Amino acid sequence: MYLRVFVVALVSVWSCTGGNAAVCFPNTLQVTTQPGNGYGGDPLLTQPIVQQLNTSGLPCAEDSASRIFVEIKNNPAIYAGVNAYNVTGTSKGEPFHPPRPYAEVTFEKGIATFSGLYITMLGSGFTLNFVSIDLGKQIESGAFNILLGPVHTVLFEQPPGTARGGEPFIPQPRVRVADRGYNTVITDSTTSALVEMITRPANQPKNGTLTSTL
Repeated sequence: MYLRVFVVALVSVWSCTGGNAAVCFPNTLQVTTQPGNGYGGDPLLTQPIVQQLNTSGLPCAEDSASRIFVEIKNNPAIYAGVNAYNVTGTSKGEPFHPPRPYAEVTFEKGIATFSGLYITMLGSGFTLNFVSIDLGKQIESGAFNILLGPVHTVLFEQPPGTARGGEPFIPQPRVRVADRGYNTVITDSTTSALVEMITRPANQPKNGTLTSTL
């Protein structure tokens, strides 16, 4: 007589967020915090957060190594790009040096938190595309707008031309006020401009003056 014995293996399934979680395999990405509107060249008012989900739609909380970068998907300004300011250390709020070609972060327990993202050009209906080459996944954000910002800097539209002593420059200089994205602040009619001489040729008399009419 022969006896056939069947052994049944019991497999326990844990949630990917549990304390004894089994290996969690990311199946999709989810934008848990959508990017908010912003002003030209300034950080978006709400910075996006992206999370990994498994096949059951539950968060994967194990991955702290995969990287994810962001690009513009729908681009109403056509040539606009997205990048990020340095938000740490003494350079907080300033561009990275040397410049970085794109904004990229590392997942921390399955969550990618972006910071300092900005777009310089103006437009309505921008969307961002989050791409993780490590995971082979990508996801598009909701739409947002980039608006004209406050005055941040003064730029030359036309530098001064050549002139003889005591005669007007030809052409006369022309400047414009711009937001942090270098967009002309066409709504500004109150900012005043002051012109002064910063340097002069080494052989010029020290009593030379600059007179202007604005």
